[in-house]
Amino acid sequence: MLFAYETERRVLRTFADQDAANLRCDGFDVREGRWLFFDEDGCALEPTFSDSSIEYGVVIAYGRMRLEPAEGRAGLRELLPQIADLSGPFRDIAELSGFLEANPPGSSLEKVRVSVK
Repeated sequence: MLFAYETERRVLRTFADQDAANLRCDGFDVREGRWLFFDEDGCALEPTFSDSSIEYGVVIAYGRMRLEPAEGRAGLRELLPQIADLSGPFRDIAELSGFLEANPPGSSLEKVRVSVK
């Protein structure tokens, strides 16, 4: 699971994975900073693209977006007061906040380490 914050509408969307985010989030908008991404622990993710932007007349292709940990950027917890609406499994900010409290930063990585052992 990952979170994507649409900065203009102030909506936090929840996606099952990066493939789902790729389908919904336009590359141009992502490059312009209109989307901010976070992992299921609320840690910031930085989008990178598989190809440089290629212009075809008025159409610009950005390639496939990949999300990687973003060092030094504020996490989802700090963004909670700015969220105007939620789209996804959480009914309200309080429920989302409770989820994030139960999943402190780095806990999803720890879950992966435990399942690999």
